Amino acid sequence: MTTATMRFDDDIYSQIKELAEFHGLTPTTFMKNAILEQLEDELDYQEGIKALSESNGKTVSREKMMERLGM
Repeated sequence: MTTATMRFDDDIYSQIKELAEFHGLTPTTFMKNAILEQLEDELDYQEGIKALSESNGKTVSREKMMERLGM
């Protein structure tokens, strides 16, 4: 496992610490979760862009998809 060091201004770290405590987490766990969430969002975005580029420009509106799903 790799260890990474991050530097924050004191006011930023205070905000991180406060939010972490609010959620019952350590600052380290809070930051790790935030990074993992951002990574997941980025990977989802890239997957969506790839799927769109492979779709030959054919898209379905949200309304049509909801209709197809009977929702």
